[in-house]
Amino acid sequence: AGLGSDAAARGVADAQMGGASLEASLEALRLCRDTTLRSLQLDALAPGLRVDIKGRLKSAYSTHLKMRRKKVGFTQVCDARALRVVVGEPGVQPGTRDEVIACFDLVTAIHKLYRPVPGEYDDYISNPKRSGYQSLHTAVIGPDGALLEFQVRTRAMHHAAEFGDAAHWLYKDFIADAEELEKEAESEKTESKVE
Repeated sequence: AGLGSDAAARGVADAQMGGASLEASLEALRLCRDTTLRSLQLDALAPGLRVDIKGRLKSAYSTHLKMRRKKVGFTQVCDARALRVVVGEPGVQPGTRDEVIACFDLVTAIHKLYRPVPGEYDDYISNPKRSGYQSLHTAVIGPDGALLEFQVRTRAMHHAAEFGDAAHWLYKDFIADAEELEKEAESEKTESKVE
C-alpha cells in the first residue's frame, strides 16, 4: 500500500542510497563480502573457526532518524551499508579466547583490504555498551567509494545482540521515536512562548 508502486519504492530506496541504485549497493556488499572471505581464507586468519559474513542495508526510516539525530547528510552515515562478520560457534558470551582474538585479527585484515575512515572505529568488546552489547565496528571506504561499516563479533556476542538483553531492535526505534516526539514537543513549546 504505502508508496503505491514498485517504481516509487525503488526511487525512495535509490534516493536513500545517495543516488546509487539499490541493486548497485547490494552488489557492492556482495563484492566486499566475497573479497573479505577470500582474504580470510588465504591469510588463514581464523583457522578452524566458522566465519559467516552477511550484508545489510539500513532501513530508510532508521537512516533518516540517524541523519536527523546527528545532523548529517546521507553520505556521512557510516552504517547505511554494513557487513556483519560472525566468528565461531554458539556458546557463552563473549565466546572463546580464540574467537575473540580472531575478531581483532579480522578487523586488522579489513583495514588492509579497505581504507579505514579516521575516527570510525569502536571497540565494544573491550568496552561493552550498557546493554551488554559487544562487537567491533569499523567504517571503511568500499570499492565503489561509498562508506561501508563492518561489524565483527563472536557468535555468542551475535546471539546476545539479536536475541538477548543487548537486542537493541527491541527498543531502539521505540526510544528514538519517543526522543524525537519529546524534542518536537519542546520545540513547539518554545515556539508558542516566542509568539
